[in-house]
Amino acid sequence: MELEYQSHRNVDINKQLNRLDKVNSKLALTIKDLPYNEQLSQHLKDKIVTFISHDKTKDLLRLMNKEVIVWSKEIGAKGTQWNCLHLCSKFNAVNSLRVLLKKIYQL
Repeated sequence: MELEYQSHRNVDINKQLNRLDKVNSKLALTIKDLPYNEQLSQHLKDKIVTFISHDKTKDLLRLMNKEVIVWSKEIGAKGTQWNCLHLCSKFNAVNSLRVLLKKIYQL
């Protein structure tokens, strides 16, 4: 493989590419596990909104892990495409937002 730019002497390009492949495959597996079009029941949406509006982080995480709900799932009114992060911002749920962001960046 011919590089167009000068690489550092001590960097192994193949090793770095393998790391990227592993991260991509891990992300692909987590995305494939849940079909995007799968709809949440109104009961679950209401529970999530209640936990976020009262900033109950433990209950929110427990529910999201138990029901395997992805943070990017549409929680708001149909067609609005509001997810958990949007609702945390709307209700000023700082602790819930902090916990969700930590969880997202652990992927």
